[in-house]
Amino acid sequence: MKPRNAPATPRRSARVTMNDVAREAGVSQAAVSLILSGKDRWVSDSTRQRVLDAARELGYRYNYHARLLRTGKTHCLAMVGNLHGFALHNYVFTNVCRGVTEELEDTQSPYSLLLFGSASAAGIQRSMELIEQGMVDGLLWVLSSSKIDEFERETVPWLAERNLPFVAIHSLSARGFDFPSVGLDSAAGGRLAAKHLAKLGYKDLGIYLSSPDAPQTLEMLNGFKRGLADAGAPFQERFVFREGGKSGQHTFDIACDFAREAPREKLPRALFVTLDASAYGLWKGLQARGLRVPEDVALVGFDDEIPTRYLAPELTTIHHPFREKGQEAVRLLTRLLDEPRAPSKPPRKILAPTLVVRKSCGA
Repeated sequence: MKPRNAPATPRRSARVTMNDVAREAGVSQAAVSLILSGKDRWVSDSTRQRVLDAARELGYRYNYHARLLRTGKTHCLAMVGNLHGFALHNYVFTNVCRGVTEELEDTQSPYSLLLFGSASAAGIQRSMELIEQGMVDGLLWVLSSSKIDEFERETVPWLAERNLPFVAIHSLSARGFDFPSVGLDSAAGGRLAAKHLAKLGYKDLGIYLSSPDAPQTLEMLNGFKRGLADAGAPFQERFVFREGGKSGQHTFDIACDFAREAPREKLPRALFVTLDASAYGLWKGLQARGLRVPEDVALVGFDDEIPTRYLAPELTTIHHPFREKGQEAVRLLTRLLDEPRAPSKPPRKILAPTLVVRKSCGA
């Protein structure tokens, strides 16, 4: 016996059409098409529910292939990137993806999101082959700053040849790109950290560079120098520490080893660390040798990853607006897809970081 309020068993049919759903719901076929394609923001809730109930009861399945042939659109967006590196190491992909999905849901967008990505070049190539087959209307490409030159040199021409709209999501501001993008003013992050530490009265200020050759890190270093100059504090090259370590070693462990081994007299009174994971490692290494944060060495990180607020002491950091980058990127992309005319120049949005003061800086 079927439980009360159990969903109706769908009446399966080999060929259930929109006309069948329209007849069952007592509405026009055009209304059914709008509702099932997600373009129904002006349809009443009762009508929408009646159509969805009828489609479920009849066992109707929306034919995306037919829609593609009819409209030339899949209403799917692809998000591409190094899923393994971004998601597991610093939450980049996860938080950008959250911003994308929130924007799509909040605006009741007709677009759905598909994820493509791999830690290997071969995996990315397989994704590109699927994309080339017309599975999506546009691309959101999440890039580490160290990969952006390669993307500009190799991928952008490939996308242009296939007339595939895309928006690149990165963390740079100093360079202009001849393609749609959403970036971050990383230099402003370094400037914020330097001015904050100088304002607290620390005299010896240093910077620890994770991924020291990455363009984003160099932007932060330049911003740090400008922040010190703005505050009237000296920049001291001897307090610039460039991450080393063994190949394959995690940045947390590299920073921890550095903090354990560095001579006490070579450590500054306060450090800006260009990645939260490295700041965690420094904190652990300092603690292991009996030094306290912030009493002996004050720390400011960069990114504002979730664990920063749960450490003891809580980590002062520069907030990286990952979610907002995802939101802005999907706004740019859907505008490119939905507006009939291409913009005169590629749209570009640069977001600003913010300082989040907690306890590790001594404030």
